[in-house]
Amino acid sequence: MGYGGAIVQMTPFVTPYRDRGHVHYKPLLIRLVLDAGPNGHAACFVVPMLHDRMLQYLYKANLTIDDFSDERSRDLAKALFDVAIETVGKGYYTDVQIVGPDTPPLDGKSQTLSVQCR
Repeated sequence: MGYGGAIVQMTPFVTPYRDRGHVHYKPLLIRLVLDAGPNGHAACFVVPMLHDRMLQYLYKANLTIDDFSDERSRDLAKALFDVAIETVGKGYYTDVQIVGPDTPPLDGKSQTLSVQCR
């Protein structure tokens, strides 16, 4: 079974953000789009390590509530994609998506991989 194009939904993050000197937390769901190349299978196995690196990034990012808005969340997704590339290199993932209320559900293959890759 090829993994290319499949999506892995990561375990939810509890993401800190700052507001007037206080720290608050917001749940954040992130999806990884797997590359169709030879690293597709390996991309599944490094999801737990990548989760840890992304959590470290989110903790240090000094986010505000505005960073979760539609436009700014695209910038956050790009920054998290950069974390993925820095962590495992190119050829593992093609995109990082932040799940919002209008995000379509995963297909069967992606649902299965999301459970297996955690």
